[in-house]
Amino acid sequence: MKIYDEETLLEIADPDLSAGYLYDGQRITVHHEAVPPVTEIGILPGTEHCNGGAGLRGTIVVTPGTPAWDEYEDCQYYHKYTGEELAAQHPPDETDGSNLAARVEELETGKANQDDVDELQEALDMILSGVTE
Repeated sequence: MKIYDEETLLEIADPDLSAGYLYDGQRITVHHEAVPPVTEIGILPGTEHCNGGAGLRGTIVVTPGTPAWDEYEDCQYYHKYTGEELAAQHPPDETDGSNLAARVEELETGKANQDDVDELQEALDMILSGVTE
């Protein structure tokens, strides 16, 4: 099954699944235009004995028309992760210090309880000693 980039629609031979994912889809390969019916004016069937034997004249469909239609191929599309999607997959570690400023502000405004203070002190000690889990 072929794989296409969802943005450029170009075929990809070896997508990087650590930076994106695949999903199933369909791709139009050929578009066929509508074909109008072929008609002619003639004696309508079953009316040969009407109108003094001359029959009734009207439009007769010789070949029926066909509507427009498309041919599809099954394929897969490659979606490259955005920065937000990657960040959601790898939330920041509480012990890496990135959330430290927000936690300190909570302490200063008195919104933290003693458990938060103990947890923050433990994280701070680990960061200062260079130990990470």
